[in-house]
Amino acid sequence: MARSPLTGRPHRVVARGGEHNGAGVSERVKTVLSVVSPLALGTVLLFYFGWVRTKTEAAALGYDSKILEFGTADYVLRSINVLSLPLVAALVLVLVLLRGHHWLTTRLTRPARARLARGLTRTWLLCLLIWAVLVAFAPPAVAPALPPLLTCAVGCALYGDHLRGGTWTLPFRAVVIALLIIAVIADTERLARAMGEGFAAGVAAEPQQLAVVDVYSAKDLAITVPNVTVTRLGGPGPAYQFHYSGLRLLQRSGDKYLLINDGWNPATGRVLMLHNTDDIRLEFRR
Repeated sequence: MARSPLTGRPHRVVARGGEHNGAGVSERVKTVLSVVSPLALGTVLLFYFGWVRTKTEAAALGYDSKILEFGTADYVLRSINVLSLPLVAALVLVLVLLRGHHWLTTRLTRPARARLARGLTRTWLLCLLIWAVLVAFAPPAVAPALPPLLTCAVGCALYGDHLRGGTWTLPFRAVVIALLIIAVIADTERLARAMGEGFAAGVAAEPQQLAVVDVYSAKDLAITVPNVTVTRLGGPGPAYQFHYSGLRLLQRSGDKYLLINDGWNPATGRVLMLHNTDDIRLEFRR
């Protein structure tokens, strides 16, 4: 208890430590979210890219990707090993944008920044005009162009609002950020589909780039596909009685091996799946 300097009466002193503690907790939460959110979004994008790429590639080669039974780590790894060049390009773009932002904030006057901010927040009008032109004169390009146009419009609008000090309300900003995330996911899907189709086209054009597989089996596997020959080893000695040649390794998942025949093409090619059991021996060579 303490006495008031005006009345001389005792009064209760309220501690302010709770407010400071609350502010500290809030800052820590913001710091954690600033790290976790980009990491979580990046993981989701990598998973989605790997899933779309695998599904597209499998459909182009004539099988269902579900038989592979991939997990989250498999899809993420399948996206990382083909995204090195796009990721480098994206990082270089980020560096350029950061340098540009530094130049804008240090060289432009306040009125010039305000004019630039207004122009950026209205970029969606230009993107809408480009989309309308594509609809009128190039309909096949409408669907591929929509995600990049949406990304450009929303990204420019967010940056324009940032330049003018963040005048949007929190709900409005949340909706715009959600639109940006959806646009980035759509861009990821387009890129993943293109890469999946590219990998499938590469296999169809040059199946000899895949490793050769010799299959030895204790039982007749009844593989009757073009360019695959079977040789009966015979005799009571060998544990494996049949040898299959003319196969190449397409994919492996656990104990499952996806094989294609030599000279694979969409018309006569086949995709075979073998389980690595005690009755089968697989030998790989270039």
